[in-house]
Amino acid sequence: MRHFEVRESLISQTISVIAAFGLEGTTTRQISKATGINEAYIYRCFQDKDDLIAEAFFRVDTEILGQLADYAEAARGDFKTVLRMLWRYLLQNREKTLTFVRYFYSPYFQKHSAARHGALIADLAKGYAPRFLPGTNVELLLQYMICTQVSIADSVFKGCVPADAQTEEDVVRLVYQAVSPFFCGTVEERVTL
Repeated sequence: MRHFEVRESLISQTISVIAAFGLEGTTTRQISKATGINEAYIYRCFQDKDDLIAEAFFRVDTEILGQLADYAEAARGDFKTVLRMLWRYLLQNREKTLTFVRYFYSPYFQKHSAARHGALIADLAKGYAPRFLPGTNVELLLQYMICTQVSIADSVFKGCVPADAQTEEDVVRLVYQAVSPFFCGTVEERVTL
């Protein structure tokens, strides 16, 4: 395996290990076992375990935010469809969703990943900004959208909330009602955003 392939395998398996054991339970030994790569080789690819975990989160973060960018284009302005598509993506990608929620709400996030995440959100906000009233903190609204849905998806995975059509409608309604007052246009136009 080439260095790039080893690095990719380590990142991918770290996502799986975090989803299975949480951050505190994630060890380089578990990651090594999951990849079949010698534990010492991890340190040839990454500075330390925190660096590897931060890269795994960055991979998940980039993918989720990339999905949101794609959904905005595909939904042609129908914001409820964007919310529905994000919800379904989160439920279909359990390991990535769990990695996101476990890392984002940890002290590691502020220390290792907040700046990179902020830059990704800022870029995403540029694409969404025309849909919102001038002066709206679009980055904050996007953050709310993501964090709300990720947190509820975590509750689904824990068995606290059913993974059914009613929950999907409730999640979409909850987030939509929070962000819709900031949409551009008349009340009638806002319904289709």
